[in-house]
Amino acid sequence: MKEFRKKFSAVLVMFLLIFMLLYTLFREKGEISFQENRSLAQFPKFNISEILNGKYSLDIIDFFSDQIAGRSKFMKIYSDISAGNIESKVNGVFVNDNMLLNGNINTSDISDTVAEKINSFAEKYNSSFYFIAVPSSDGIYSNLLPEYIPSDFQSEQIQNFYNKLNPEIRKINAFNILKNFSDDYIYYRTDTKWTAYGAYCVYRTAIQKLGFIPVAYDKFTIEHITSEFKGNLYNRTLYEMPKNDFIDLYYSDSINIQSITAYNQNLSESLRVLYDKSFLNSKYMYDIYLGENVPALKIKTGVNNNKKLMVIKDSYADCFIPFLTQHYSEITVISVDFPDFRFTDYFNINGYEQIIFVCGAENLLNPDIMNILDH
Repeated sequence: MKEFRKKFSAVLVMFLLIFMLLYTLFREKGEISFQENRSLAQFPKFNISEILNGKYSLDIIDFFSDQIAGRSKFMKIYSDISAGNIESKVNGVFVNDNMLLNGNINTSDISDTVAEKINSFAEKYNSSFYFIAVPSSDGIYSNLLPEYIPSDFQSEQIQNFYNKLNPEIRKINAFNILKNFSDDYIYYRTDTKWTAYGAYCVYRTAIQKLGFIPVAYDKFTIEHITSEFKGNLYNRTLYEMPKNDFIDLYYSDSINIQSITAYNQNLSESLRVLYDKSFLNSKYMYDIYLGENVPALKIKTGVNNNKKLMVIKDSYADCFIPFLTQHYSEITVISVDFPDFRFTDYFNINGYEQIIFVCGAENLLNPDIMNILDH
């Protein structure tokens, strides 16, 4: 009887596996996972060379992994089970009931190449240069990480990087500022990035370095535009326990936007708004700040002081830039995500009194992050 039960169980499991594989193969396939905010692998086209070199079999595995029926439910169950473990790590994310933190920790120094490119660029022009390396949430809340990860790893990364920059480049210590406000809502619970309030805390210091008086917090009207934001760390885990995040929009009487022009790679133009609420209906709501990423933006304001600022940035700067619009008549924004865009061919760098870099510290570990400065 016991032998029969073993054989029956084996046959049942085999039947279920075959059924799942056949159902996955013949059911309608999705192209995008809205919960994970990414494209899903499709069944690979037959290719002899890829069969011979083994790539075809890997593509088949990716296809079944992405398209298997009930994938999102399996991921959630796996996340719930993993959350009870000591390290509580799912798809490279440390999970707990209050906050998700990036677990792909790289404690090495920021590449010398990044500093060299910034120094070389700054030496060419007459502008005053500033730099803000924005720590990610795992850097500020390192006390929630396993003990084997150094608690000050990102603070040291940023300081070592700042030491490599020319003395003429003025560095703004966002890490210490944000650490002092770590009890407040300065980072999203489900994303690596800072909130608009976190950006405001750093703005108050940064704008003084740039030569202006910051706008007081009580001068802003704050709109809680949504309480349903789920960020990039949620997309990697589908772990539901941390509360959904708020996205806040800051308004003040001194914000007077006349126009925002977006430039794509071939310099065709389109108009933008500072806060694009249409992205509330998209899967990645963070694009509400300035809209979808483009190589360049030019913001013209009603500030009548003829002061021009250039911001060279990654996505960390998107919720930071609205605060800057209260102090400059014109701001040009250059995204490092388009390294082939020769922005120096279209914008007179010496026409900007000040240039500020605003980038996430985690992104600065990529030696290619400043390739846009090579032109």
